[in-house]
Amino acid sequence: MVVKYRFDRSDLKKIRDMLDATGRSLEDCTELFFDIQSDVLVPSAAKTFDAEGRPATWPALSEAYALRKARVVGHTQILVYNESLHESVASESGNEFSVREVGPRRMLFGTERPWAGVHQDGGGNVPARPFLVVQDEDYEKILDIAMGLRLNPEEEP
Repeated sequence: MVVKYRFDRSDLKKIRDMLDATGRSLEDCTELFFDIQSDVLVPSAAKTFDAEGRPATWPALSEAYALRKARVVGHTQILVYNESLHESVASESGNEFSVREVGPRRMLFGTERPWAGVHQDGGGNVPARPFLVVQDEDYEKILDIAMGLRLNPEEEP
C-alpha cells in the first residue's frame, strides 16, 4: 500500500488563511511545495522517526517481537528495520520508494514501501504508528517559507 501525504485543500486553506492575514496570496505553489518538502516535511518525518512518534509516542513493540528484533538487527527502534521506510520519507535524497511530486496546486509526499500503509494506519495485529503527520509547528515553518517567496506575480519583489 502506498502512503502519501497529499497537501490538499484543507492544508492550502490553512496556509491561505495565514497568508491572507498578512496581505499575501497564493498563485502557483510549485516553488512553495518544493521548499515545503525539503525544508519542512523531510526534517519533520525524521524527527517523528527519531522520537518514535509525534505528537503522541507510537505503541511499543510486542515483547516477543522486540526480543527477536534485538537479536536479528541489534536494536529495537520502532519502524526502523533496514532503514528503507525511514529513508523513503525522512532523508533528503530519498530512495527508490520515495514519492515526491509537486505542481502548481498539489503536492504528494510519501512512500511506496508495500508495508507503509499498515504502519501508518494500523491493521490486523499492527497498531497505527503514523509517520507522515504535519505537526502544528510545521505550519509555522510553512508560513515562514511562504512569506519569503514571491507568491503573486503582481507583488513587488
